[in-house]
Amino acid sequence: MASGAYTGCISAEMLRIAAAAMSITGHSERRHGLGESDADVRAKTEAAWRAGLVAILCVGETPVSARREGTVDIVAEQLAGSVPMARTRQAGHRL
Repeated sequence: MASGAYTGCISAEMLRIAAAAMSITGHSERRHGLGESDADVRAKTEAAWRAGLVAILCVGETPVSARREGTVDIVAEQLAGSVPMARTRQAGHRL
């Protein structure tokens, strides 16, 4: 979200104004509880970066999905869909 206050949510810009240095994106409560997609997480991570925040990107699986698909596959898929690759490559970061 670019701006505004929402129940259970705060924009990256509001965090910056409040002097926050970091933002958590992709938390399991939002992914699994609220259906937040990898694309949603990527957009929130990009918004955090634009606001000058460090984004703490959470990845992980539920116990059921870990048994069904495997932890490594799930985490790799979430990283592939959630990490803003253009910015990561530009900054010289590697995954």
